[in-house]
Amino acid sequence: MRIKIYGGPLSISYNLAKVLHGKNADVTLFIDKTQIDDSYSPAWEDEDIDLASQDWIEEVNLRFNRCILKGKREKEFLKELRESDVLHMYGESSIWASFTDIPYVYNSYGFDLDQMLFGRKGFKGRMLSCLLRRSLLKAKSIIAFPHQYKMLKKMELNTKINYIPCPIDTEKYNNKETSLEDELKKRSNYDFIFFSPSRHEWTHTHKSNKGNDKLIRAFKKYIETSSKRALLILVEKGDDLMKTKLLLREYLLEEHVMWIKPQKKNELINFYNASDIVFDQFTLGGFGQTFLESMSCGKPTFIYLTKDYRDLYEEAPPCINVSGENEILEKLLEYTRDKKMREDIGRASREWVMKYHDFKVSAENYINLYNRISR
Repeated sequence: MRIKIYGGPLSISYNLAKVLHGKNADVTLFIDKTQIDDSYSPAWEDEDIDLASQDWIEEVNLRFNRCILKGKREKEFLKELRESDVLHMYGESSIWASFTDIPYVYNSYGFDLDQMLFGRKGFKGRMLSCLLRRSLLKAKSIIAFPHQYKMLKKMELNTKINYIPCPIDTEKYNNKETSLEDELKKRSNYDFIFFSPSRHEWTHTHKSNKGNDKLIRAFKKYIETSSKRALLILVEKGDDLMKTKLLLREYLLEEHVMWIKPQKKNELINFYNASDIVFDQFTLGGFGQTFLESMSCGKPTFIYLTKDYRDLYEEAPPCINVSGENEILEKLLEYTRDKKMREDIGRASREWVMKYHDFKVSAENYINLYNRISR
């Protein structure tokens, strides 16, 4: 079976193609020659990768605004897509697949269905929404998030909805010793290292709101309440980055915070493993790569999950499920008082990821789906 994959955050599509390639599947991953930033390169995931030697990865140079009035390179790309048995397309990239007769999976990465599908302004925005809806209607299968199911059912697409856990390399994301932990704790005699890799978006009303301000306020109360010294590591990314820095200044927390640049995954794993507790988001109600990476590294992970997300699995993920700043504070005090609690939930977290998201488990789930829709 010839499988071709394209679009979305490369951390997701690359890992899927990588695991399928490892299972000896005939898979091709298309990546854009012109990338938004370094995080859209396979080297962000696997630092030592030699792209020239990876015959399953192919660069393309497409003009998305030519998906209707196609030029030479767009026509060549469609020709390649048609030489497949099944396509796996992320978000708006599925528009390309909709111009073929090849069965395809539409895989949402969040923003596409949350922000692009309805309410776009201007001619180009409305055209994108129209093409996106068309690609959903023509898809054989739709992989989406629970908060999107209601909207898809209104479009009478409920029979196409699937949820398949995304693959995580549990060997790579593992609980490993790192000298970084000792370095950080010795720097100012810290008792605990807290880590929040989430981008800073907390003033928006739309679905990408991470609730970073809730964490900052809870951390302020923790510093005031606890006798333990703690360092909070934050990543410099997101629309509200400056607002977070101003909030930290207002609360006199700057000396308790360390800022780092967005990290390649090998370095990110070091920060996970150097941390006692990891924080994700506290508003969205769902999870993505950060949550799974942290859990796979065996770290107690604070996050807000709605019932819809918890019920996706036979066993709900063993995370610290909190939303408000007082809830975050209460659990933070509880887990920093008890090392065994941290160890127990960290161990359970890793076991859960291995059971539901490990490469081997995910690969079989996706191959079964491809076999089903390609008939």
